[in-house]
Amino acid sequence: MSGIPRVGSSLDSRKRWLTLMVLCLGVLMIVLDTTIVNVALPSIRADLKFSETSLVWVVNAGYRQAFTVGALFAAAAGVIGAVWLRTASPSAAASPSSSPTPSS
Repeated sequence: MSGIPRVGSSLDSRKRWLTLMVLCLGVLMIVLDTTIVNVALPSIRADLKFSETSLVWVVNAGYRQAFTVGALFAAAAGVIGAVWLRTASPSAAASPSSSPTPSS
């Protein structure tokens, strides 16, 4: 039976590769963003007359706050979607059928 392919196994494989590609793209964007900020630090310091501690705040606090807000928004959207699914499914199942019922 091991020679018989499972139904939908290629779909599962595609989903795994797509998930991996999205994850790698996200990591690439984080590395690229961090690199851009680090390259821009001398210009930020010169133009805005920031001290070393201010530059640390730019990198740590600013980037972390933006990332945290994005992560919280994504989590809230996921929770809202899950709540909607849990409330919509039972109400859809309990709703009367739109097809005509056979008369007996």
